[in-house]
Amino acid sequence: MAGEEQFRALTDEDQDEEFAPPKAIEELGILVLDGSASMRDEEQASGKPKAEAVEKHLIKDKNSLLARLKGGSRRHEILLALVTFDDTAEKLYDPTELAQLTSDDLTLNLVQKHGGTTAIGRALKMARDIAQQFLAGEQRVPRLVTILLMSDGAENQNTDPLGIARQIHRDAKRKQIHERFTQRPDITIATAAYGDDADENTLR
Repeated sequence: MAGEEQFRALTDEDQDEEFAPPKAIEELGILVLDGSASMRDEEQASGKPKAEAVEKHLIKDKNSLLARLKGGSRRHEILLALVTFDDTAEKLYDPTELAQLTSDDLTLNLVQKHGGTTAIGRALKMARDIAQQFLAGEQRVPRLVTILLMSDGAENQNTDPLGIARQIHRDAKRKQIHERFTQRPDITIATAAYGDDADENTLR
């Protein structure tokens, strides 16, 4: 029957979308990815450029960030936005529902796209603006944001990443998530350090 054929043609993702449970929260992950020239340098452990390690952890690994998010029970509550940077910052994606993003969408060739000097503070400011706009649109369910900076931390443009990060922390408001019996800031910053020479003090 035509109806049965149409039903069988539905993918798992289509069915997940159709039968997604109600959202208790909406959480935006803003990926802030370093494409500066220093990300061409090789990591000793892997012998590959740091920028390749970023893409491996983001999409290419079996247990990549994208794979884990898409396989998680909260995938219907998660959105992603994307900022890449060197001495300039570029917003590649506004907040987009996780189900709409594929690994092809996040195949970036970071250093080929950028390749200049490093202005982490400028990229964090752009991420902050995206976060604030997302939070301002909150309606029926609480909204939270995690900014994930993936970089070697080699700031060399005096854009004050530590000052911007402190400002984001100061401005963050604690939010009660009643269904989860938990409380956390509405904006959190996380970092992933790349390279044996990563500036861990900045990234911490």
